[in-house]
Amino acid sequence: MKKVQDTAVRLPSRVLKKTEPYLFLLPALFFAIVFTYYPFVETIINSLFKLNIRVERINFISLQNYTMVINNNDFRNALYNSLRFTVMTVPFDVLISLTLALLSERKRRFSWLYEMLFSVPMAISMSAACMIFKLLLSNSLGLFNYIFNLSISWFFDRRYAMPGLAIITVWMSLGYNFLYMSAALRNVSQEVLEAATVDGAHWYQRTLRIVIPLITPTLFYLTCMSIVTNMMMAGPVMVLTGGGPRRSTETLIFHMYQRTVSATNMGYSYAVSIVIFMIVFLLILLTFRLEKKGVFYS
Repeated sequence: MKKVQDTAVRLPSRVLKKTEPYLFLLPALFFAIVFTYYPFVETIINSLFKLNIRVERINFISLQNYTMVINNNDFRNALYNSLRFTVMTVPFDVLISLTLALLSERKRRFSWLYEMLFSVPMAISMSAACMIFKLLLSNSLGLFNYIFNLSISWFFDRRYAMPGLAIITVWMSLGYNFLYMSAALRNVSQEVLEAATVDGAHWYQRTLRIVIPLITPTLFYLTCMSIVTNMMMAGPVMVLTGGGPRRSTETLIFHMYQRTVSATNMGYSYAVSIVIFMIVFLLILLTFRLEKKGVFYS
């Protein structure tokens, strides 16, 4: 009888031990389903319908919304602008933050001060940063034009509007990227660097052949994040240019926003969002192909 009772007690305890990890995952899984997976599936379904302004399904039109997106010249222009903007910003996002982290690697008397200054952009809101740079890059009152003796209408000339937005975006990303780079550099083994110094390696040799290979996982992560955020950039466009001049700064997300506000068929906007997701997803897949060749995890 005792053996039967012991077996009856052990059975629930064994089941509990096996199911306990999954019970801890349930809250996270619930929020992931409600706020990520369900909206994503709903977006795919809505992109196959013609919707009114209240997002009510009028009739099923299959892939017509996607056909409209692909054949829309404004969408193609927005895609070109987003790709161009990403190419302009991603290298500077990574290289400038890496340079600042290398400069602040050695502890000096006032190193805490410039480390704090390098991190300041992370604490400033996007709209405030845009207004600050609007004054700095002003044609008549701007400090930037005055210092370099230029006469450029940064946000009113289609040749310079996108570079102006790129300057703002790179500056806003410096704080976040700098912190990641600094953490990666401080995790580099000092014993390895000291051994290289004893063998006669100079600073630039240690940096190029030891430090940078060891922090490639962080460089790769920041590159992926920079591609995603810059491909989906829209905030500075809304605040400063409104997509102008002559649609030269209209990005993918801003194009989707405009069509959401003004279009009679909301299904088009849903289709645009899915196409943007697929484009960014493919870009990240291409980036992951470079991971096998240039990222070292040991």
